[in-house]
Amino acid sequence: MRAMGIDIGTTTISVIVVDAETGASLGTRTIAHEGFIEGHIPAARVQDPEKLWKFTEAAVCELMEECGKVDSIGLTGQMHGMMYVDAEGNAASPLYIWQDGSGNEKMEDGRTYAEALRATGGAASTGF
Repeated sequence: MRAMGIDIGTTTISVIVVDAETGASLGTRTIAHEGFIEGHIPAARVQDPEKLWKFTEAAVCELMEECGKVDSIGLTGQMHGMMYVDAEGNAASPLYIWQDGSGNEKMEDGRTYAEALRATGGAASTGF
């Protein structure tokens, strides 16, 4: 039995295949994805989801070729983020990552966007 772990991180994509019974590493890949793109404001921290997918797919395919078919996959990633998708589940926006500061931008009434969302009863914070 082989298990694969995939981590889509803030700066790298890491993939590992392990022997699920012994825990021995059978292969690993870590790729700097350079997924950051220019945002709409200087405080924006956004990434290109297609670029992240391309690097993830490449690392997964390389390891499957090297190590063979896996029986299970675990997936993790950077803290929290948000990405809009269309009706088919395709990316319709960049990935706004946990470092995004857009919520600290001031609105016309002087409040930040995060403050305005909290006023509606939510627990919104910049970066969420």
